[in-house]
Amino acid sequence: MGNTYPMAGSGPSTAPARMASKAPKRLDALDFTKGALVLCMVLYHSLNIFRSDRGGEWLRYLRFLPPSFIFLTGFLLAHVYPAKYEGDRLRLYRRLLFRGARLLALFVLLNVVVSMAVRRNYNGMELGLGTLLDNWDDILLLGGHYRAVFEVLAPISYLLMLGGFLMAAHRAWRWSLPVLVLAAAAADFISTRQGLPLPLVEMLGIGVLGMILGFSSEANLRLLWKYRWIVVGLEAVYLLTLTFYGENELSQALGVCVVVSFIYVIAEAAPGSFAATRALRLLGQYSLVGYIAQIALLQILARVLPHSLPVAPRLSIAGVIAAAGTLATVAWVRWARQRSAAVNKVYQAIFA
Repeated sequence: MGNTYPMAGSGPSTAPARMASKAPKRLDALDFTKGALVLCMVLYHSLNIFRSDRGGEWLRYLRFLPPSFIFLTGFLLAHVYPAKYEGDRLRLYRRLLFRGARLLALFVLLNVVVSMAVRRNYNGMELGLGTLLDNWDDILLLGGHYRAVFEVLAPISYLLMLGGFLMAAHRAWRWSLPVLVLAAAAADFISTRQGLPLPLVEMLGIGVLGMILGFSSEANLRLLWKYRWIVVGLEAVYLLTLTFYGENELSQALGVCVVVSFIYVIAEAAPGSFAATRALRLLGQYSLVGYIAQIALLQILARVLPHSLPVAPRLSIAGVIAAAGTLATVAWVRWARQRSAAVNKVYQAIFA
């Protein structure tokens, strides 16, 4: 098992030995952070699926989750890959373009398979291949994700494909990425007020914000721990703001930064010997596998759990089973990769 730090969603890499000297070591706290986000996603999707109001007011406290994944992808994109491919920018750009295109192809394939297999989802919304084709522009171009599944994969794939251009722009002018973030925020604000929201633009803006922070040094990362009580205080302020004032585009973007920093501080404090810490780190290493597994498990549970059960126990049972099943899935994937070259090769071809 290599020590390279892969993009959000992949597992340990088996990079050639010649790259080992350039590859940065894994940051356990970031693996823990990604794993915690995947586990929180189980609650997010459970509320969305098993409550008739699709989570209602409770979802305001979890709405930070989807953009958090693209935020972390942007962070890792800037923090890890320039050092890993130092001196070979063209190879880096090709690598990012290929990974983004492959992830977009996986997103399309998953949606095609689901649309062919399922005519209606858990809340009665019509699916089917025809519906998917009729709304391809909304799904892929606007980011509306109309009747799409695994929707967070699309903006992540676009960010990866744009990664080389964004890195070049950052080198040419250090303020280029902040300007892009402000432009994305302005475009999203204006389009939303005009009744045509652009979720894809909003998500890409948050991804670029992650890149801006990702270009910071290891010393700057350690400041989060040094000023951990400030981070805890900001998290409390954020939760109180959501409770009493609701949410908007700005609070969501700021919330992503605050909550991810808060989880990172917890990750730094978590003893590495604890089973829960090791489990979350493993889940973070295989976050894309965990994301796909939990959605699949919850969709199955929505159909097999008795509808006669009250909502609360049905939701609780599904959440516990999905969380345990997700952890078991990533543990099995790691075990299988270690023991089978064929499984590892398939994994590398799809996820690495």
